[in-house]
Amino acid sequence: MIPENCSFCGKNVPKGHGTLFVKSDGTMFLFCSKKCEKNQMQLGRIPKNVAWTNAGRKERGKGEK
Repeated sequence: MIPENCSFCGKNVPKGHGTLFVKSDGTMFLFCSKKCEKNQMQLGRIPKNVAWTNAGRKERGKGEK
């Protein structure tokens, strides 16, 4: 089953769009943009610590966009 939301920011990704990254252990990540992919894979950031992600908004009590 392929995830429908971005693995980093939580934004809905339409079918056929985005980038699907599969690790050798079978873990799948779907990214809506290169920005999300770079933040998670290269920079190792945690979504709840980044203000512009849904998890970050929820953590700060700002609600979801």
